[in-house]
Amino acid sequence: MSRFMKRIHQFFFLLVLVGFSACSPYLKQFQTAQEAFNKGAETENSQKLNPNTPITVSPESNYRMARTFIIKSMGGGEAKHDKTNLAKDGLLLNAYTIKGLSEWKLGMFSEAISTSKNCKITFSNDESVKSQRDFVVMMSLEALVYNDSVEKYIRSIPKEGTIQSISDKSKTAMENLKTAFEIISEQRTNISHEHPVQTYLIISQLSIAKNLKNLTGKLQRQLRKGRSADYNTVYKPMLEKEKAEINKKLIPVFADFETALGDKNHALYQLWKKTHADVGN
Repeated sequence: MSRFMKRIHQFFFLLVLVGFSACSPYLKQFQTAQEAFNKGAETENSQKLNPNTPITVSPESNYRMARTFIIKSMGGGEAKHDKTNLAKDGLLLNAYTIKGLSEWKLGMFSEAISTSKNCKITFSNDESVKSQRDFVVMMSLEALVYNDSVEKYIRSIPKEGTIQSISDKSKTAMENLKTAFEIISEQRTNISHEHPVQTYLIISQLSIAKNLKNLTGKLQRQLRKGRSADYNTVYKPMLEKEKAEINKKLIPVFADFETALGDKNHALYQLWKKTHADVGN
């Protein structure tokens, strides 16, 4: 991983340490959760830079601890969240972020989406948070969950398999990826082009598009091998249309990527441009 990518991962995952005197139980719980989350993120970043890095506590253990203590700071059990104190201290959005991202990193996808939706409801009448990093991240969380879950599904599809038709599960996966792409497009409009998280969100869109192409390509190969009766008349045109539409949407994304990086010769730009070599300039 490049030094630039390390900064991107650290920006997105490492939470700003909030300074306060943790004299109340809920503040001590919040601080414990925050520190555990950051330790998990630091360990994960180290492992990505060097897979052989020795670790004493796994990222998952830290994320699990972060989730446990942030729930306690929010009021206790899963069904009961007394958020009044955190709101008064200006920490409620941070708490949602710790909880949601911990659930995402732990693969608790339905819980992460639920946390994101609860966050949206809580701050629905607060325009001041709409362009804040943590809120943008929380509103993008559903898209990140969709992308990860579909990527896992793609890996489960046999390479040499054959099919006669596209399953409902595959159709849902394609729709979820398209929804994810649009969610992030919307959230990117809430922050400036210069905002550091903008680059992370662009990379997320490029990853979503890559998974959509991988999925449609895999389905197309299996339909062709299976000699589906509807391949030429239905499935081939449909899948090629999906690919053409996502490529069209990627053109402005790459333009914004160049702006964010400052140079289309940047190694990161070239890496993703190679991944999406079929996208026009």
